[in-house]
Amino acid sequence: MKKAILALLQPPAAAELDPDQVKQAEGVPAYLRLLGSEMVVRYPVYWQSAKNADFSLAVGSRRQHLKPGDAIYREVEKLVVGTWDADKVGHGRDAANLGHRSIAVRNIWLIENPSLFAEYTERKKRLCRCAGVNQLPPRISGLKGEREVITHKHGISLPLWLF
Repeated sequence: MKKAILALLQPPAAAELDPDQVKQAEGVPAYLRLLGSEMVVRYPVYWQSAKNADFSLAVGSRRQHLKPGDAIYREVEKLVVGTWDADKVGHGRDAANLGHRSIAVRNIWLIENPSLFAEYTERKKRLCRCAGVNQLPPRISGLKGEREVITHKHGISLPLWLF
């Protein structure tokens, strides 16, 4: 009985906390501090290798060719085609003589690389710790002449914070 009472009185370990609930209950700074303090690597839920008990950094990478009928393929294709802007083609030193007016998705590969993902996670944790303490980072504006990146959520335009 004493153990049960002590377990209720102690705050849950960081791994047990749901980041979305923390964000709703305590706000963005607490959410960022939680993300910056997590000890476990949260691999994407769609990774097949992450479901294995022996999945670790030593596994190496795994790649899978996606078929045009796959849900992930359709989402990526929609993102690529939907964000394509022909007016941006041909700008910059590496884009000399390019004049594409459209884009087509021909192949998509799903790549699972745990060591690269762990490196990404560490960088993300560092940024979240910094942002959780120092508030949000400064806004990032686009290229010369571009407007600020805007996202629409529930009919309200909000600036998108990139970090």
